[in-house]
Amino acid sequence: MTTLVFGGAGFVGSYLVRRLLDEGREVVSLDLAMSHPPMPPLIGMMNKVRFQCCATENRTEVIEAVRKYKPTQIVNLVASYSPELENDPRKAIQVHVGSQLNILEAAALYGVKRVLFCSSDHVYGEGRQGLLDEDSLLKPGELYGACKVLNEFLGLHYYTKFGVDIIVLRLSWIMGWGRGQRRVISHGDPWIVYLFENALKGLPVRLRFPDVKTPIVYIKDQVRALMLALTVQAPQSRIFDVADEPHSSREAAEIVKQIIPAAEIEIVTGEDDDTLTAGLKPPIRVWRDTRISRELGYEPRYSFRDAIEDYLEMAGSGQFRW
Repeated sequence: MTTLVFGGAGFVGSYLVRRLLDEGREVVSLDLAMSHPPMPPLIGMMNKVRFQCCATENRTEVIEAVRKYKPTQIVNLVASYSPELENDPRKAIQVHVGSQLNILEAAALYGVKRVLFCSSDHVYGEGRQGLLDEDSLLKPGELYGACKVLNEFLGLHYYTKFGVDIIVLRLSWIMGWGRGQRRVISHGDPWIVYLFENALKGLPVRLRFPDVKTPIVYIKDQVRALMLALTVQAPQSRIFDVADEPHSSREAAEIVKQIIPAAEIEIVTGEDDDTLTAGLKPPIRVWRDTRISRELGYEPRYSFRDAIEDYLEMAGSGQFRW
């Protein structure tokens, strides 16, 4: 049983590839390029990683990869939020939607058993009131979120019309060692990278809007959700949120200071009014008694503090572990 991971050299992809390898599964990582040095989970593992360069917006390359490896499973982790793509709609649609369409077409053509598409909380839009779940109205606020909505629809269309067995996971902010290794792109300051990385390096960090809360999932919990989605048999639903309790950078900073007392962390106050934070309020989703826990058996294993401690310990020692 072979799993193709499109976007397998990135942050989430590298963790998933490592988990699949550690479980003795056949896995092929496909991406535009392999990170050098490799992402933390793949350090010392590159002799075991099968990698192929692939531009997923190129139909021929995707079809050929699926024909060559004859996978039973495909994971689509292609494309994260990019200001450049927001300013280039044609390219954005080619990358986001074109990639999904090519993967689904190849899956239908070669009888792939399961396709896992990683969507995003961007489908809900920002500044929403109340708790949201999979049945909430989708109101994407940018092209990236709109493309994710269309990709979800395409997946369900290929499921109903062509029998492609698809699962959609709507991801949250994901925290973990290695996220900052590639170029970091974010609506605001990506504190879930710099707060921890700077503290470990003895560099100062400045936190703006410290009380804006965001649902954050630890990377190891995210990989558990991915693995469950790959193995669940005949699920009742096809779309699942992966969310956790919202936390702020102020809360994270307090934990970091307890672990690294010498960390230089400046908390910027007086900016948390509705005007300044209007574009910094991600959707808050239900995180207890969720659809994914009921149907897939997923529950996060790391508390917010446990996740930060594990992150800092691995990054500080330079040693990856599950």
